[in-house]
Amino acid sequence: MGMNYGRRVERLQRLMGDGGLRAFVLYTRENLMYFTGFDRYESTAYLLIPLDGDPILYVTRLDYQRALDEAFGCRVKRCRRPLNTLSRDLTALGGGSVGVDDLPSSTYTKLQATRRVNLKPSDRVVWRLRSVKEDEEVKLISEACKIACAGMEAVWEALRPGLRECELAGEACRAMMRMGSEEQSFPTIVASGPRSAYPHGGCTRRRLRKGELVVVDLGASYMGYKSDMTRTFVAGRPSDRQVEAWRATLEAYTRGLKAMSVGVRAGEVDREARRVLEERGFGRFFIHGLGHGVGLSVHEPPYITKASGDRLSRGNVVTCEPGVYIPGFGGVRLENTVLVSRDGVEELTRFPMELC
Repeated sequence: MGMNYGRRVERLQRLMGDGGLRAFVLYTRENLMYFTGFDRYESTAYLLIPLDGDPILYVTRLDYQRALDEAFGCRVKRCRRPLNTLSRDLTALGGGSVGVDDLPSSTYTKLQATRRVNLKPSDRVVWRLRSVKEDEEVKLISEACKIACAGMEAVWEALRPGLRECELAGEACRAMMRMGSEEQSFPTIVASGPRSAYPHGGCTRRRLRKGELVVVDLGASYMGYKSDMTRTFVAGRPSDRQVEAWRATLEAYTRGLKAMSVGVRAGEVDREARRVLEERGFGRFFIHGLGHGVGLSVHEPPYITKASGDRLSRGNVVTCEPGVYIPGFGGVRLENTVLVSRDGVEELTRFPMELC
């Protein structure tokens, strides 16, 4: 399975020409992977894409051999100080406007001081490419989704009163790694009881108690591509109020999914799902957007929020994740990663949504 990195670079160069950019400097781990296949992990590396010609990847000697083996469609430069070498090469280009992604502030300051170079934050240019997934990307995300389902299965099988949240998170992580996940998309969330009312509850040493809500949010990474899914369980028999909140959330999920189609505004999709919770009396407890894009990053455009002006496109991979968070009572969230296609949407995470 191979990516056409050269085609991606050519498409970016065309957008650069349209935007008057002489070059583009990329730093984020995901952008380097998208355009070269090289994963810098926590190392220092930069990618320079000129308007004309081949990209240059700047690495230290620690990553030089790995970059030669793993990077495609670029020239690899071994540098003692990659930023200094990059700065000199930008000067040699003769100045002009240079697009940049999410650079650290110290890096931005250093490059901005380069002679005759005008840096222009240009994330949107890159996202125009990354937000619409190629067929090979969809295959990798789909595999990450299958692995995530195995992690959720492990949680479901282990779930019982007395277990610590962190123990359940460990079961999920072990199952996903056994299935081929290189890492978690994000630290697994297992939030039980009153803590389930925290949208980002993480996991603690707290022990599950019988009859409590348990929100489990997890994701896998397969060849760099992420998945994201959430289920809500009860360790025992649910109360009527818990069932009511879960049913309202499930209906909001279904309504949101039905509203997704090519060309629709993301804000309208959010509003469709939000109306359900408002009609059921839970509107004020839905405190985040309905979803977000998923790819090399677990949170990326398009964003499905009330205020979003994004429109859904064929090839977008997004989440649908309505939630109800009632302080002191608990929370419910249901989430799948889905593909927007010509004929509607396809759920890529396929694990049952039952409460218990």
